[in-house]
Amino acid sequence: MKFWKRVAAAACALLFSAAPAGCAYRGDELGAPAQPEALSFAERQSEELSALKAGAADFSARFAAAAYAARARSEEQNFAVSPLSAYMALALAAECTAGETQAQLLQALGTDAQALGENFALLYRGVFRDAERAKVLPTNSIWLQEGLPFEETCVGALAEKYFCHSYAADFAGRNKEANAALRSFIKEQTKGLIDRDFGLDELTAFALVNTLYLKDVWLQDGGDLALTEPLPFAQADGSVKKLRMLRGTYAAGRPHTGDGCTSFFAKLQGGSRLLFILPDEGKGVGDVFTADNIAEACAANANAAGEDGETLYFTRCIFPAFTAGGSADLKALLEEEFGIGDFFDENACDLSPLLPEANNMCCNSVRQEVQLNVDRKGVEGAAATVISVGPTSAAPGGKEVYLDFTVDRAFGFILLGTDGSVLFAGAVEQV
Repeated sequence: MKFWKRVAAAACALLFSAAPAGCAYRGDELGAPAQPEALSFAERQSEELSALKAGAADFSARFAAAAYAARARSEEQNFAVSPLSAYMALALAAECTAGETQAQLLQALGTDAQALGENFALLYRGVFRDAERAKVLPTNSIWLQEGLPFEETCVGALAEKYFCHSYAADFAGRNKEANAALRSFIKEQTKGLIDRDFGLDELTAFALVNTLYLKDVWLQDGGDLALTEPLPFAQADGSVKKLRMLRGTYAAGRPHTGDGCTSFFAKLQGGSRLLFILPDEGKGVGDVFTADNIAEACAANANAAGEDGETLYFTRCIFPAFTAGGSADLKALLEEEFGIGDFFDENACDLSPLLPEANNMCCNSVRQEVQLNVDRKGVEGAAATVISVGPTSAAPGGKEVYLDFTVDRAFGFILLGTDGSVLFAGAVEQV
């Protein structure tokens, strides 16, 4: 354990003594994770991965619906969150906690400590994709206050089991530069889509960070989708706007009927699917963007075969280009929807696996930034989830039958990875 502490201290001393005043810096990485490898067929079919994904799917549906409900109370129009980014960040937190604190986190994640530790790498590797035109790139990292005694075993487990980088930063002594380093790292990992100061204060003991970047194209050659003639689109405020929509390609299957809605998807070349949840006439997004509908739509069979056993159905989505994003403080959502309480309570939070000498420390904020762009070329999106931990302080606020499935009014959406993970979710009420 002392080895890691000596490495951290030496690296920080050298780094900060050499750094000019006012410049951004990043501490030497204390533990570099291995490069993820593609899953084997046997790993993809394993019961262990299936069980973990089932818990992640339940978390994602509840998280997306609760985030939309919280957002509906604000005046924002289009919104997006990343359930997978939140799930991965909370998995890091579960590894760094013990007792009832950990138990509450694990219950929210739908798993247990052994299963999470042994199988998280399978989930991560199943999501990870780095092809020329199709990328899904998650990144985990921990940022530790310089000189803070920490357990080598825990940081080593984060690197080994969770593909987690670790850095030293001086939030206490050089707060502005530490935040600039974190900002630069997140911007780099998200290819410039997320570029903001998360404003972690001087009392920050450590931060757990997940970033997620996705880029994929609709067509094999990277060309643009065709546009329709102007079609009416009913916006959430009741107004109607005419616009030329994107005409997707046909995919095997038929729209799925849910509770007050129908759903279908447009498929990207890398295998990801943009799933639309379209409210029935007379209903709004808020009526149908529920955890049950989200879970059902994500799990629905495309149902390409007709009842006669001979007919095959193919459907294409006709949908608008759109952008969606959001800045959210997730603390209240996690407390109210998932029962995570001790992690935010300085008198109950157990951080002993990482900080054996921690007293009166807890999570001060869980913040997520998301940006998603959907256009004729394809989809590009990014998310960053930042969990900050320290003594209690005021946390910064955050703000061959062929069918057409025409998305002609305000809608919900789910972006599914090749393994079915919910990468992004949200709603578009105005285009």
